[in-house]
Amino acid sequence: MNLYWWSPGRHYEYFRKEARLNGRAWASLALRSGRLMRNFGDEMSPLAWSIASSSKAQWSPPSSADAIAIGSILHLALRDARRDLLVWGTGGRQDLTSAEKQRLDSWNILAVRGPRTAALLGSESVVTGDPGLFASELLSRPIRKKSGKKIYLPHFRAWSTNEGIDGIRSAKKLGFQVLTPAHSPKHIAEQIAESQYLAASSLHGLIFAHALGVPAMAVTPPGQEPDFKYRDHYESVGARLTFRSLDQVATALETASSLDSLPEVAYRAEISREAGVRREALAKALIEHGV
Repeated sequence: MNLYWWSPGRHYEYFRKEARLNGRAWASLALRSGRLMRNFGDEMSPLAWSIASSSKAQWSPPSSADAIAIGSILHLALRDARRDLLVWGTGGRQDLTSAEKQRLDSWNILAVRGPRTAALLGSESVVTGDPGLFASELLSRPIRKKSGKKIYLPHFRAWSTNEGIDGIRSAKKLGFQVLTPAHSPKHIAEQIAESQYLAASSLHGLIFAHALGVPAMAVTPPGQEPDFKYRDHYESVGARLTFRSLDQVATALETASSLDSLPEVAYRAEISREAGVRREALAKALIEHGV
């Protein structure tokens, strides 16, 4: 399957644009991970496709793709695709124009990320769920929790500003292990699974935590990131979304009478169960389509 997911390092024009917009962040992340313009959540797309359908997918630009999956890439695909696409778990970022809605009428919408994207499409009965929820299937060995391990997983743009870098330094001082989103999906899943707690401005990180049953707090994302996509996912798994600063997360962890008294811990079992329901629905959508 020719599948498009956001990976600008694979395409010259996308690479050039991304280097201009966020070159500082990607250079810093490449030094730490050895991976150029790779974001673990987006790179989960072909893995989730293979897990759900037992068929392989390879990256293709929107102009020659057959399908799209993980990411807030609906608008980009509508702009650049040259044929009707299969949509599986993709999300939007903002309202669609009437022309975009008309074009989507001929696309094959198997699933979207959440109810807010479904409402954009005017198709509230469509299957909802982010394929990143298949992160639980990446663990090939038993994972032991590491006592006291807490992770901060920032959005990649945190490495592009002085404010973001100061936040990363503060996280380390507060005792967080900082994960860079340029690592592989498997590595990120294993690290989150080992942890007692996750704080993240990376939506993909929060999705992985929900899939793995790890308590997670949403850290206020960089200003360029719309909260639409966070709420879209959270509503799909029945979770309550509250953005906090990293200092507020640290204070909540320090002042809680016990970890179980935190709301994100108290209802993690319910979120994990709903994540399983979403995985089943996503897989069924592909299988019934004959993929």
